[in-house]
Amino acid sequence: MAHYSAEHLKSVLARHQLFRSASPALIDGLVKFATVRHLHANEEIFAKGDPGQSLQGVLSGRVCIYTISPENEEIFLNLLEPGEIFGEIALLDGRPRTASARAMTEADLLQIHRDHFVPYLRQYPELALSLIPMLCARIRMNVEYIEDAVFLHLPARLAKRLLALGDAHGVEEGGSIRLRVKLSQQDLARMVGATRERVNKELGLWRERGLIAMDEGRILLCDRARLLQIAAEEPAQQA
Repeated sequence: MAHYSAEHLKSVLARHQLFRSASPALIDGLVKFATVRHLHANEEIFAKGDPGQSLQGVLSGRVCIYTISPENEEIFLNLLEPGEIFGEIALLDGRPRTASARAMTEADLLQIHRDHFVPYLRQYPELALSLIPMLCARIRMNVEYIEDAVFLHLPARLAKRLLALGDAHGVEEGGSIRLRVKLSQQDLARMVGATRERVNKELGLWRERGLIAMDEGRILLCDRARLLQIAAEEPAQQA
């Protein structure tokens, strides 16, 4: 496991939107209680229903947040990269985790236990105020995910998810957007609630039409304008 100095941990917290307006004293105090956990690829971080005992921050590697459908299939809710924080909902209300988390690659996590974090919310009201936009964003994301699953056909769901991945994890490259994350067709299928075979068929059609390309296992979004059109199409238009 890599060694992380206190200064490095402070810089990770200070860059996140939750702590950008926090005083140096607040961040110094939190870092004193922070621990670092190393995970192997595919190692579980916590499961839905587990006690929410700590706030987590990604120091290295990649983490996925997921849930299990009634058909016992994994559904990916979010992908997290270094600098991102998760686990705040159960941390605040003390109730069980609302989803599961797993390391997709080897990863190091910064962890702050609830017993140490909650007193800071009482001492520093600005920290509580900073949490509100984060929680609102989580609610909006979950509502949007439900609406997409109910109202959008697979092409629209897939295009919308690829565009969102491009915004969050993409870099511009010669007029295209290259996703920094390597995702298998099974990963994408879990994100859009479909089978790998259906996703494979759709991606194959899009490659033929020049909408996307594959390079060294990473997806390139070559025609963002057309993907935006597909994401907005009504089901009848996609038949």
